[in-house]
Amino acid sequence: MTQNPARRPDSLLRRLRRLKTPATVAPCDYLTLRPSPAHLVDAQGRYQAGWYDDPAIALNVIDAAAPRAHLQSWLHVSFLAGDRFVVADIADLTRAGHTAALIVDRATGDIDEGAVRHLRKGRVLVDDHWRRFRDLTSGSFLEARGDTIAFNVLAGGVRVEGLALRVGDPFVQVTAAHDGHGAYQVWGNLELIHGAARGRFGHFALTPGARGAFDLTVGHRSRLQNWNWLSVLGRATDQTPFSMIMARDKEGALPFVDARKHALWIDGALHKLDTLAFDYDPAALAPWHIHGRSERGGPWIDLHFTPRFCRNNSHRIPLVYEVDFNQHYGAFKGRFGLGDRTWHIEDTFGLTEDSWLML
Repeated sequence: MTQNPARRPDSLLRRLRRLKTPATVAPCDYLTLRPSPAHLVDAQGRYQAGWYDDPAIALNVIDAAAPRAHLQSWLHVSFLAGDRFVVADIADLTRAGHTAALIVDRATGDIDEGAVRHLRKGRVLVDDHWRRFRDLTSGSFLEARGDTIAFNVLAGGVRVEGLALRVGDPFVQVTAAHDGHGAYQVWGNLELIHGAARGRFGHFALTPGARGAFDLTVGHRSRLQNWNWLSVLGRATDQTPFSMIMARDKEGALPFVDARKHALWIDGALHKLDTLAFDYDPAALAPWHIHGRSERGGPWIDLHFTPRFCRNNSHRIPLVYEVDFNQHYGAFKGRFGLGDRTWHIEDTFGLTEDSWLML
């Protein structure tokens, strides 16, 4: 078992990125929750890194020292609705855009996926506050409206639509990288008010009250990204609701940033782990061991993830971009704890990722 990235063929694009990008960045305290700054970017053009208590930060990304062409943003929602897992997202990558809708049959692993890549500027529009994302080609949108997120996304014949309430504490973090690069991220939990989906599985309503998650990201992203990620939500064996969204850079990321994006919600309250490790064989669809701890009685996890099926998206345009996206669907079991409390989970549906992207 290993935590090292799978060795992938080198390329001219990767060698160029290595020449221009430092391997690491200066360390930052991402473990102390602090009051949010008024602005995302400071007077020197740097992202004001930290873990913050309020998402209400002025997103003055135009003041960042990083090139405008490196700006990326997206809004993503997903829900566990009965036997189905559904996803909708829209991304603005400045020089391109991406719109996707996904329906997964959790029992069979059958996936109905629609995705549209916009290779021209301006086909995805985002408002000045990065709250409304629109695909001009299909009319699709995702919009954060106060305490709700509304969505109606059509891609490749798959449509996911509805309205959801944001619940629990949000995870708010600003991560700083090199040369004015960085990202503002808000992760959190959702409860579906109403919704529907349509595709190869037919047209069906999404169960009101279904739980879900969202990811709002805005920032100048590094050009060589390599990461692990997990998302799981459900109820422990004593019926306590929980959810986890966690990510860490892998060794192939340039620069490598130890951003400690390790969010655990227990009954709606947010906690953050100090450390996180993904142990697995990247060359096999085999069990993963995911574990992390904190000091002074803080939260910890000790989980085993058994992948049942994988969704891969690999493509490249020479000297423009390369991507190898691997998303694993399966079941989590194990334990998590806080202070003197321990909770157990069994056969809980969730996702992991082992992916890289070069732009």
